[in-house]
Amino acid sequence: MEIITATVTGTDPGSRGAEIGSRFGEGIRDAVDGYLEFFGIRGLPEDRVRGIAESCFATLEAWAPNLAAELAATAEAAGVPLWRLAALNARTEVLAVIPPDTEGECSTAVFAPPGDAAPETIQTWDWHAHLCRTGLYYLFTRRGYTFGDTR
Repeated sequence: MEIITATVTGTDPGSRGAEIGSRFGEGIRDAVDGYLEFFGIRGLPEDRVRGIAESCFATLEAWAPNLAAELAATAEAAGVPLWRLAALNARTEVLAVIPPDTEGECSTAVFAPPGDAAPETIQTWDWHAHLCRTGLYYLFTRRGYTFGDTR
């Protein structure tokens, strides 16, 4: 897997998402297309995937509006319908409605320190090599902290 590292200069979720979508639109579209195809191969009809994706996005929007705004801006700038990028973002939830694949799925760990300190995350991503040819690790700063996120 190729890991692309980038520094994002946007200072708010909308501008960060627009920058990510503009800079990495081709890769985002390829990843979205690959997952939507994979969901179909696994027997999930598009309308079911869309319903799960929209529900997950609504939950994200209620829980972390800044992340939802960044995702929406990324989708718009990449030229991807929001529900399709939301399906990629919620791939674990989408795949949870069917029996597990023998290859497994991703794992995530989050360290959330008390106070105003930045959370730290790590994700193993997917075990389906054909779906994870490239990963994006981007950095941005806020209040003196540097954050990294994989998407």
